[in-house]
This record gives sequence, C-alpha cells and structure tokens, in this order.
Amino acid sequence: MPMTLKTRNALAWLNVNKDYDGDDCLIWPFGKNRNGLGYYGSGRYAQRTMCELAHGAPPTEKHKASFTCKGQSISCCNPRHLIWRTPSERLKGRKLKPTIVPKEVIAQIQAMPASMTNLAIAAQLHLPESRVRYWRSERPMAWTYQQEQIIRESVARGDTVSETTAALGMSGEEARQRVYDKIRSMGLPINYVSTFWTTERVNLLRDIIEAGATIRAAMVALGLSGEDAYARVYAKCRALKLKPLPATPAKKKRHPPITSEDEVRIRAAHAEGKSTAQIAEMLALSGREGKRRVYDKMLSMGLQPNLEERVYNEERIKILTDNISAGKTISEASKHAGLPGLVGYKKTYMQIRRLGLKPRLEVCKSRAEKPEEQKVEAAPPLDCPNGASVYQELRKIVPRGAHDREDAINAMWVAVADGQTTIERLRSGEWRRFTAQVISQNYEQAGYAYSLDAPNQHGGSWHDVVGAKPE
Repeated sequence: MPMTLKTRNALAWLNVNKDYDGDDCLIWPFGKNRNGLGYYGSGRYAQRTMCELAHGAPPTEKHKASFTCKGQSISCCNPRHLIWRTPSERLKGRKLKPTIVPKEVIAQIQAMPASMTNLAIAAQLHLPESRVRYWRSERPMAWTYQQEQIIRESVARGDTVSETTAALGMSGEEARQRVYDKIRSMGLPINYVSTFWTTERVNLLRDIIEAGATIRAAMVALGLSGEDAYARVYAKCRALKLKPLPATPAKKKRHPPITSEDEVRIRAAHAEGKSTAQIAEMLALSGREGKRRVYDKMLSMGLQPNLEERVYNEERIKILTDNISAGKTISEASKHAGLPGLVGYKKTYMQIRRLGLKPRLEVCKSRAEKPEEQKVEAAPPLDCPNGASVYQELRKIVPRGAHDREDAINAMWVAVADGQTTIERLRSGEWRRFTAQVISQNYEQAGYAYSLDAPNQHGGSWHDVVGAKPE
C-alpha cells in the first residue's frame, strides 16, 4: 500500500531530528491520540520509531519506548529523552518522575473557557488529557498569590480560622479545613481566640440580647452589617447560649371584606361581561388572593365567573344573530362583528355555540372550483373486463408510499378499460408516467404550480401568473 503525503512528512521529520542534541523536549507536530502520544500512518507511534532510529531495535519484545525527561509533555520525541525499558523498569522510574502539575499550570487549566475541550487544552499546554480532565473537574482551586496575602494579613490582625475563611469569601466546614491546612503549610500561627470579640463587645452583645433584641438589632448596636456579620453574631450568640428574639415575619396584606354594596357592583360588572381580574381591580383587591376571593364570591352568588373579558356585548350579539340568520358563515359573521383573524373566529365560534345558532357551512375553495371533468373516478369502471383482478394487479404494481397512490391506480384503471395501455406496459415502468400526471393535476387543482414550464389548468402559462419570465 503506497504511503500518503502525511506519512512521508512524518518519516522525514523523524529522520531529520534523530540526531537532535538539545535538552528541551521536542514536541511531535503531527497527529496525536487522546492521551497526547504522537502517531502517524496506520497506528505507528512516533516515540517508538524515534527510539528505533536513535538507539536501534528493542532488546526484547517486552521493552517499550519510555520517557526520561522531567517535562510535563507526553508528546516529546527528543531522542535523548527516550530509552528502551520494560514495564517493571518503567514503574520504578515513574517514582522519580514528578506527577504534580505546577500551580501556575493548574491555574491556567482552570481559567480556560468551558467551551474548550480537554483534548484542545492538553494539546495547547503539552499535557496528558487525563491530567487536564482531573484539574478541570470539581477540584479545589489552587491558592493564588492574592489569597496568600489575604491569609497573611488576616493572621497578622489576629483573626481566627473562621474569620480568615470569611475574609477569603469562602464558607463551609471543608473551606475552613482547607484554610487551616494552608495556614499551617505557610508556617503561620493559628489564632484560636478572636481579637474581634473583645470583652467590651461581648458584654455589649450580652446586654442587648438579654434586653430582648433580635440579631439584626444587635448588629446595628455593634455597628455591623452584611450577611457575614449576621453569621458572626449568630455564632457568638450560640457560643454564649444567648436566646435572641426571632425576627418578626412580614404581615400579609389583608383585603377588606366584600360588603353587600360590593355584591351589587359585582352583579352589574358580571352583566357587562367583565372578567374576575377586572372586577377585583374595581373592588381594589390586588394580587392572586384578590382574584380568588372575587371568584369564590361569584360562585357563592350563583354567578358564572368570566375568566376572560367578554368581547361579545349586546350590540355584537345582535350583529352576529342577524348575520347567521341571513345565511352567513362563521368567517363572514366574525368580520361583520369586527373580529377578524383566527382569534376572532374562535371567539365567534364559541359565542355561536352558546347561542345555539346554526351557521352556513364553509366549503373549501379548491374543491368548490374543481372542474367536474377533471375529477378522477373513485369507483372502478363497470365495462372493464375482469375488473377485480386488474385492480388487484395495479395495486401490486404501484408501490406503497407513492404520492397520490389511490388516484394514480384509479387513473390507470380507466386507461386500461379504455384500451390506452395494458398491464404489461404499466408493469414495465409506464405507471410512473401516470403517477406524475396525477400528481401534477392534483397540484394544479389545489392552486399550486407543479412546474412553471407546464401549462396551468386554464391553458395559460404559470410564468405569467407569478410574474416571472423563463430564462
């Protein structure tokens, strides 16, 4: 099998760089698999080929090409960084190889946009995809220089671990444990006693809470604000076993009761066709609770609530009744009532059903204007010899799923009965011509142009109809 141009370029690159004597990693510039290993051709690994060119064939079948470089790139093809080693030797050598990704690289990985794939990041940073996938998952972020400065300043002020955690914008037991471990790793002292809660401030908090104040009131007296301060005061109250007053919940707005005068207004508004929302607004009852109260009151009064505004008032009902009595359709009556469109048609239809009227049925325009001589006979002709067998044979000829299959079968039946064609000719492929004719006729009878070059049903040109001229 001849080699492709990519394979030739890859082999040429390997031959040129087999005597490379630099100390830096030599990154493979061609194809790579998911783990970052370079390959070419039909699955040949570039590292193994480079090792063969630089150090000869492997001593045994167990020997594999292995890295000795301390870099983080698995795509390295530097001949000085590749040697033959067995799997056991590779495991021993792997202990000497650093497996911890530097903090700067971890921060760079986690700062990549979410739309970027792990494979693309691994190729950009010359890392294995497994490490990129590990550090892009829900792992704790690496400590930045700014966070370390905040920790130093917080410890210098005498803050505890919890206060240092709050200063970093973190919360939770896991976050406090991470901050505690970080303070110890930085060689800083752990402050177990807070310098924030001085004896004077603790006594003031105790006096305020024992006097019967809430946590918010204690925060105002101490000059604190914010959710972090609330959590700090709450935790201190629990530590001192103080019982602050619970915060009073906001009272729900109570609506005024519906009086007998309001009932008269409700009846009048219902007679006008107003909805429950409009009646609630008229009675100054706001919100969902006000609508529910109006709805329940109307049911208790024996009225049927109108969930929507009634568009058919007495004047429109009279116009609708006159139009339906004159023999108008629903569309015509809806237009005369001033409600055009689909929404008006639906409202007119529902009002007609309420009134018990019977409108004139609407006839499809395409069927009404269809010429009688172009209608395909639905029933088989009686003068066709052996009609039943011919019909069954035609159903076998025309495949299922064909467009207008039944109309095409009836047209072919008529043609066989008139002697225009035979079953053998139809079986040999002539049925396609009949099917195309039927489809064209149905399109034109429905008001569509099957082809602009074909004459329409009136004998004219479709180009004149659409205003286009043939090129």
